[in-house]
Amino acid sequence: MFLDEKIDRLKRLFQPEDFKVPFTSGSQILKSIESEFIIRKDVSNSHNNLRWKYSNWFDNIKKKLLVKAIDLNRHSEWIDKLDVNTNYWMVIAYQSAPSMKHFVYDCKPNALLALHSISQDDFMIVDKKYCWFAYFRVDGQTQQAAIYRSGEKLTPFEP
Repeated sequence: MFLDEKIDRLKRLFQPEDFKVPFTSGSQILKSIESEFIIRKDVSNSHNNLRWKYSNWFDNIKKKLLVKAIDLNRHSEWIDKLDVNTNYWMVIAYQSAPSMKHFVYDCKPNALLALHSISQDDFMIVDKKYCWFAYFRVDGQTQQAAIYRSGEKLTPFEP
C-alpha cells in the first residue's frame, strides 16, 4: 500500500480535528517552518536548485542542538510529553529521497503516532505557534531516534 493510501485511511480513522492534511496551505506552512528554523538555500540562481526548497532540512537546521536519544517504542519518552488536546505540525522527511519535498500534517499526538507508524522515516514535530521545532532522526532498523531541536524555547522532549 502506498503512503497516500495509508494517509487516506488515517483521515477516515481520525476526526478532522485530530488529523488534517492541509493541502491548500501546506506550502505556506512549510515556508513558515523553514523561515523560522532552517537555514535557507538560495535557489534563485538556478532552476536546478528548486528541488531543494522545503527539503534536506536536517543538514540545515538553525542552531541545531541534540536533545536526547530515545526508543520510539517507548511512548513515555516522546509522544506522552505532548499535550493530548493540542495539535502540532508533523513534517515527514523521506530518508531514501532526502531531496524530496517534505509533507506537513496537522495532528494531535494520537494521530501523530499513527502517522509515524506508517512512515518509519525521519520526522519533525513543530509547535503551531512556531515556538519550537524538534527533528527526529530515525533509525528504522532499531526504532531509535535522536531528537534535535531548533528555536529559542525548549521542546516538550527536553530532559
